Amino acid sequence: MPKPYVMTLMATNRVGVMAALTTALDELGGNLREVSQTVTGNYFTMLLTADFPDDRPAGVINDHIRAFCDPFGIELTLKPLSSAELNEPATNGKAAATERYSLTVVGPDRRGSLRQVCYRLAHHGIDIADLHATTLPGNDHFVARFALTVPKSIDRGQLQKELFELSETTGSTITLQHHLVGLATQSPIPIRLASQ
Repeated sequence: MPKPYVMTLMATNRVGVMAALTTALDELGGNLREVSQTVTGNYFTMLLTADFPDDRPAGVINDHIRAFCDPFGIELTLKPLSSAELNEPATNGKAAATERYSLTVVGPDRRGSLRQVCYRLAHHGIDIADLHATTLPGNDHFVARFALTVPKSIDRGQLQKELFELSETTGSTITLQHHLVGLATQSPIPIRLASQ
């Protein structure tokens, strides 16, 4: 039975990091479950979960990935996962009913702005599944994009009221949108590959 692991990688961003990593995983018989990658400043960071054959020791996995990624100066951590860690958090034995939302904040780059938004979300029991924030050119405004896991049980009217009040006091534009609305407004562009 496959054994799951979580690993983090960080290095100066260079072309070819993913090619080296996926080659190492393939040679180890690893299968990617989930991956999140980003470049911040000039640093590449990645968090991923992968399954490996049960008879593959953690030391072998670690050494093989390091050998492939050594030319990129990657810092690697590897940790085995238990089956409980793979499952979503549960309440009273049942998975909590949630919905996905996106939240965008654009406003003056003032100390504490992000903290205030995160505090409101935590107060309502909202999980931040993903966050990307950056200072806009000129360093006087910032933009933050959140992917949220929102309990269906929360008072969405109260949340929207609080976010509106926050936007008024901080001079920010805060947009909360159900993920299905975002999907419906996107226009996918078909890509056709020319035959060889």
